[in-house]
Amino acid sequence: MRIFLASLLLAGCGSVKDSGAPVDAPVDVNTVDADTSGNATVSTKGALFSQSFTATVPDVDLISNLPNNMVFATGKSDAGGAASIKVFPGGSLTAAYKHPSDMGFDFVTFVGVKPGETLEFGNRNPIFTCPPAPAVCNPLLGAVTYNWSVQGGSNRTFVLGSCASASVDAPTATVARDEFPSCAHNPLDTIFLAITGTAVTGCTTRQNVAFPGPVSGGTPASAPFAVTANITGMPAEVTSVSTQFSAVIDNQFERNVNVVTGFARANGTSSGGAFTGNFQYCNIGERTAATLQMNRPGFINMRVVDSLPSSAASWTVASPQLPPFVENNGILVSPTQRRAEWVLSSTTATHDAVLMTFSWSVNIGGVFHQSFWYFILPPGTNEVTMPKLPATFDPIMPQSEFGLGFQNIRTVEIPTVSGYDAYRAQGAATALCPECAVRAGDIQRVIFSGF
Repeated sequence: MRIFLASLLLAGCGSVKDSGAPVDAPVDVNTVDADTSGNATVSTKGALFSQSFTATVPDVDLISNLPNNMVFATGKSDAGGAASIKVFPGGSLTAAYKHPSDMGFDFVTFVGVKPGETLEFGNRNPIFTCPPAPAVCNPLLGAVTYNWSVQGGSNRTFVLGSCASASVDAPTATVARDEFPSCAHNPLDTIFLAITGTAVTGCTTRQNVAFPGPVSGGTPASAPFAVTANITGMPAEVTSVSTQFSAVIDNQFERNVNVVTGFARANGTSSGGAFTGNFQYCNIGERTAATLQMNRPGFINMRVVDSLPSSAASWTVASPQLPPFVENNGILVSPTQRRAEWVLSSTTATHDAVLMTFSWSVNIGGVFHQSFWYFILPPGTNEVTMPKLPATFDPIMPQSEFGLGFQNIRTVEIPTVSGYDAYRAQGAATALCPECAVRAGDIQRVIFSGF
């Protein structure tokens, strides 16, 4: 059945559909209309767990697909992580990052690409992948010893490290905790909270200590201060609300310090679309990630994340422009068709993009190898099918007997970004994890529904 160009472009704007044609069949764009393709300039930066998203990565496979998912062009980034590849308007472009320790891949795809644009691949927040058997998943890296001075009058100290937290009763002022590859950060960054009775009475941080330490935190002496969060203009569908401050460490990692009731978080219900939260916080970290969570029955929560100074004592969110809510039980996934669909509360509410990630494993020679596929999709998208890839990728593609997982789904609005073209221009690392960019201070605010 012949597919006309208008149909192709419509499919590219709202979904990615499987044409059913053979993967390696020749594609003649002149059979659908005049060839409107052109080159896109590409750079490939770190997208795997062990890579920096700011560092170039060479020799990454690139696959350009038509809007009907057929392969249009292939290539690789050069030694400097650069490439030029033909793309078709409304089609997609995928970068395939081979895992260094197994046969799996992390795929990153921009859908709805245009000739002439510049696309940067990467990931600020890649998912940890266990090495296959017989290696041990998440092997112990070693123990880190934390030391501090007990604050006068306090009865307990919380130690919040990269891999684990510990609650230690006074007068003990030392504890050891194990580090694992899935959570460890080198250098080490740690927060210490002094507890007197049931309240936080002092805070401190110790940063940039080389693994394995020890980490000496001194006395948690920075006094907490009162914070007020004022939220207005929430929709009537929102029934419960929470506001939270988290410390940003090492310009990217978020430490949730709400380990004590009433510290760094306030919960409640919306009244007439408004909520006021009052809680205690400390001047810790390089900045504060302020999070508003709005809950609506039947839908995944909506979050507003702001970048604030670490000393901020007030926060105002007034009538935020919310993207669509994602329905909680409206997600369907098919490993046979290699596709998924979901339900949004609206396809017309203002938002910049939709994000979706698949995860799956395949058994090769008795060993399971895990892969992930990250999609950056146009606003209003409510379904996606994996684009066809060259036959060399067949062994690691999803198979019905092993299943296909739905890692996450989000609708995203960045108030300082105007539309999907500008969203793609942020680069995949920021597009896939805009809240990471907020934590780093690169973006002031992001709003999203999903997980």
